Amino acid sequence: MADFPILPRPVLPPDLYPQGAGLTLPGVRFAEGPARGLVHLARPSAAGLPGPGHWAERDGFALIALAPGQWLVEGPEAGIEAASAARFGGFVTEVTDGYVPFRLSGPLAPAVLARLSSLDYGDDFFPVGAAARTPMMQIGVVIRRLSDDDGPAFALETPRSTARDFARDVRTAMISAASRE
Repeated sequence: MADFPILPRPVLPPDLYPQGAGLTLPGVRFAEGPARGLVHLARPSAAGLPGPGHWAERDGFALIALAPGQWLVEGPEAGIEAASAARFGGFVTEVTDGYVPFRLSGPLAPAVLARLSSLDYGDDFFPVGAAARTPMMQIGVVIRRLSDDDGPAFALETPRSTARDFARDVRTAMISAASRE
């Protein structure tokens, strides 16, 4: 029997993102994030984890607080489930294939996000280190504010089943925000 590789469809729809890697407009850039591993962590035994509304890097992992006693842990793909269990304890479930990472950056990024959800993404209300789980155009998204080297930057995680729809919504919001400038 011949081997047929199963190749994932591109997340960013080729009709809207012809370059495939993302979309850049004046003042804002949207792209699929880098490959990484992702696990849900519940009731860890480790101390000093970020509280709700925050995220932090620790031991090479990004720990995103989702709710009291619940975190999303992002790290290297290989062995993330075992590594997270060993470092943080608690209950660990790998969800790498269930989510798609995106990055949104540039001076217009907060204006784009404001068109997608009701959170305030300004520096005073959503500073570097902030995190939230929120609906954006009725699609659940985990968002965190990254360091601002070249303007505001955000990491977004959305379920794979709705990632193409989310990419369409972001594109529409980017066009709207860029046309106002």
